[in-house]
Amino acid sequence: MWNESRSVYPAALLAALVDHAIAAWPNECVGLVVSRGDRAWAIPLPAAASPTQVWALEDWLISTLYSLEDAGIPILAAYHSHPGGLAAPSEADVHFAATARDHILLVKTNGTFIPKVFTWTADLK
Repeated sequence: MWNESRSVYPAALLAALVDHAIAAWPNECVGLVVSRGDRAWAIPLPAAASPTQVWALEDWLISTLYSLEDAGIPILAAYHSHPGGLAAPSEADVHFAATARDHILLVKTNGTFIPKVFTWTADLK
């Protein structure tokens, strides 16, 4: 299950994720947050999206995951947006836990997107 947690992510990184959500609006966006050393950055993923759903394009996602693994670059979090304002991950968002323990949800609130961090606290079955 997802539990909201305190953000440990740099403000500049969260601002970049908000920029991605704004660019994708009115549709959802999706991507990964990765790190090397003390630097973290976002990898926006090409996706099929609507205002209520998003699917990372499978070929891009798989090749990105393999490339990151081969390069020894850990995935800190996955992220996506909820342009409709839902302030918590939906039941359909459980699949993000397979990619990373943290998930950054970008929630449309008062004309902009607010990043909220959630941590997966259960075993995937």
